[in-house]
Amino acid sequence: MRSALIIMVLLGISSSVFAQFPIRGKVTDGTSNEPVEFATVFVSNTSIGTITDMEGQFELSIPAGQFDLVVSFMGYSSKVVKIDSGEGEQFLSIELYSSDLELEERMVEAQRDPQWYKNLKIFEKFFLGSSINARKASILNPEVLILDDISKPGTLIAKAIEPLKIVNPNLGYNLTFVLVNFEYQEKENTLSYFGYPYFEEMELPARQMVRINRNRERAFNGSINHLMKTLYQNELEESGFVIYPAAWKQLPDNTFEEQLGSSKFEADSLLVRLNQVVFTYRKPVIVFYDNEREEAGFQAVSGRRARDYQFSRLHLKGRSLMLYPNGGFYNPRDLYIEGYMAWEKVADLMPIDY
Repeated sequence: MRSALIIMVLLGISSSVFAQFPIRGKVTDGTSNEPVEFATVFVSNTSIGTITDMEGQFELSIPAGQFDLVVSFMGYSSKVVKIDSGEGEQFLSIELYSSDLELEERMVEAQRDPQWYKNLKIFEKFFLGSSINARKASILNPEVLILDDISKPGTLIAKAIEPLKIVNPNLGYNLTFVLVNFEYQEKENTLSYFGYPYFEEMELPARQMVRINRNRERAFNGSINHLMKTLYQNELEESGFVIYPAAWKQLPDNTFEEQLGSSKFEADSLLVRLNQVVFTYRKPVIVFYDNEREEAGFQAVSGRRARDYQFSRLHLKGRSLMLYPNGGFYNPRDLYIEGYMAWEKVADLMPIDY
C-alpha cells in the first residue's frame, strides 16, 4: 500500500543559543479596534509562546531566523504573520476578525450523526497516526471538526472551527494545532495535511521525565527534521542516515520497478551552500535511517514485516528547500514524503526547539 504525506509545518525557525531577539506586539479586534486579551501567540512548530495581557499586548524572545508567528483566539480566525527576527527588535500590530461561527457551528452539529463518528475515527487514525505514541494521544475537542466526505467522492476533507487541543502523554506535550487543511483519498491511500502546531510542556514529576525524554529522543531520531539537521551539518553518516538516488529498471512485462542508484549521496551533492543552505536536488531520493528499527505498527501500511532500519522516499516538487541549523526547513509544502517518515504523524511530532 502507498502512504504519502506532505509535511504540515510551514516553517521551522533557525535557532541559536547565543542570540535572542525580542518581538513585541498588540492584538486587537479588527472591527472594533478593542484589545483582544488572553489570545494565544506562538511560533509555529515550537514551544515558544505566550498569551496577550489585558491590553492585548505580548512579548516573546525569538531565536534568529525566519518563522511563522500564529495568533489564535476563540471566535476569531487565526492569523499567521511571517517574521524575520534577524531584522532586530520589532513591534507588530495584529488584527483578528471574527469567523463565521454561526454557520460553521450549524455545519458541525448537522454532521454529528453515525457517519460523522465514523469519519472521526478515520481522521484520528490519519492525523494522529497509528504509532506507539499515537495510541496514547487524543484530541480533546473533536466537536470543533467539520468532516466532509461528500464534496469530493472518495475523499475525507476536514477543517476545524477552532484550534485542535491534543494531549500527547508519551512525549509529555499538550499541543494546540491550527488546522489549515486535511485531505485523505481512500482509493489512492494518500494524505495531505497542513497546519501550525504549538507545544506546551506537561507538568510531570521528575521520575516520569526519564521515560518521556527517551520517548522524545526516539521520536526525533529518524524524523524529517532530524534528516534536515544532519544535512545542514553535513553529518549524514555520523547520524545514521544514508541517501541514494532513485532509479528505475524496466521489467520483462514492460513495467518499471524502482531501485537504488549505484552510489549514495554526500550531503553537499544535494545542497548549495552560499549565504544560506539550500536543498536543490529535484529528483526522488531513497532515505535509510539505520539507527532505529521500524515499529511493528508500520506493517499494516507496508504489508511486510518491520525492518531493522527505517525506509523513506523524498521528492522535492518545488524549486528548493531552505534549511536551518535546528532541522527547520522552508517550504515543506514542496516536499513529497512517502514511507516511514510519512507514516509518523502528529503524535510523533517534536518541536523544532527540542
